[in-house]
Amino acid sequence: MVRKTKNLNKKIIVVEDNYADMELTLIAFKESNTPYEIVTKRDGQDLLEYIETVNLNEIAFILMDLNMPKVNGIEVLRKFQKDEHFRNIPVIVLSSSTHQVDVNTCYSLGANAYLKKPLDIIAFSEMTKTLIDFWSHMNIQPKFGMVAG
Repeated sequence: MVRKTKNLNKKIIVVEDNYADMELTLIAFKESNTPYEIVTKRDGQDLLEYIETVNLNEIAFILMDLNMPKVNGIEVLRKFQKDEHFRNIPVIVLSSSTHQVDVNTCYSLGANAYLKKPLDIIAFSEMTKTLIDFWSHMNIQPKFGMVAG
């Protein structure tokens, strides 16, 4: 069950270059009554520029397409893996690709999940509700800026 209260201190960042897929994603988030602010970016370069400007503790998760212009999803994951500041940000790859090489590469670079884009709005909405419930309410995230002891 997804909570109905808003927590605009947390953000879900959606990175998608396809306009129709972005609209479908936003509709699904709206229908799922997400408690978080949705931030949209059109490609990996936009994401990397934006991520430098926010408090990383405000990010619930990033939902990112794989094949994008400028900087693709694999390049973003490589950047996150190399930079300890970004390494613990939850990243969910949402792609139409089911090539095992893409899946394995994303997981080896630190992706937290790899999901195939559903083809219809009902399946997409159900997937989105599940994502929000898990990543926003069940999962406990690390806090950035805290030293392990």
